[in-house]
Amino acid sequence: AIDFGTDGIALAYSLSASNHVRAYAEWAGKTYRPQYKPKSIILLDEHRTAIAFGKDAKHLYIATDNVKDKWLLFEQFKMSLYDHPSHHENQKKVAIKDTLTATNGTKIASSIVFIAAFKYLQKKSKQYLQSNKHTRKVYQTLTDNDYQWIITVPAIWSDSAKYKMREWTIRAGLVNPNIYNQCKIVYEPDCASLCIQYEINGDNAQISHDNFIPNGTVSNIPCDEKTSTSANGLNCSERRFIK
Repeated sequence: AIDFGTDGIALAYSLSASNHVRAYAEWAGKTYRPQYKPKSIILLDEHRTAIAFGKDAKHLYIATDNVKDKWLLFEQFKMSLYDHPSHHENQKKVAIKDTLTATNGTKIASSIVFIAAFKYLQKKSKQYLQSNKHTRKVYQTLTDNDYQWIITVPAIWSDSAKYKMREWTIRAGLVNPNIYNQCKIVYEPDCASLCIQYEINGDNAQISHDNFIPNGTVSNIPCDEKTSTSANGLNCSERRFIK
């Protein structure tokens, strides 16, 4: 599963024979320690191949002076994909932009950035499954057609926006379009609600399928504040759960 978050990127996996979901935490480079969710920053080289994610990407870009015009650094690149609707338009579905702007002002197609990101994350996933003692044997039996990819998107995205995301996974080589449901595009709030239900005792969670409403969002989640995303990328439900 891949989550391009507001502030960070998350990668997790689960084997078909297990109910456990494990978060990928091997993001550490030479500069920063291991973390579960690196910043939503991606660095592309002159061939538009992703070479780093998170703070490592920014550090590498800043430290390498002679590539500023060739390499492209994108920060919070998922949030840059769309304009956020105003308060009175908060139920309106939004489309995503065709281009993204790097920190040096260069504009390129959004597809290039996300296809590069998907390829990088697929490579990371395979490296981890191959090297981890718990998954090494299973990995040796897998082909690309045996993976199912779960990609999270904001609930306000339009159907065309979700279709683009799926199309990019196909172009990146993650998904075979002839395999049914190999790629699932799912709404972020639905995933958050299911996670809370799983982690908290059902009697205390007060969340059920009744909390899902037709427009793809979640309602009536017990919370002391409004369900909105803060500057650090955590919504109130996540902050309450952490406490």
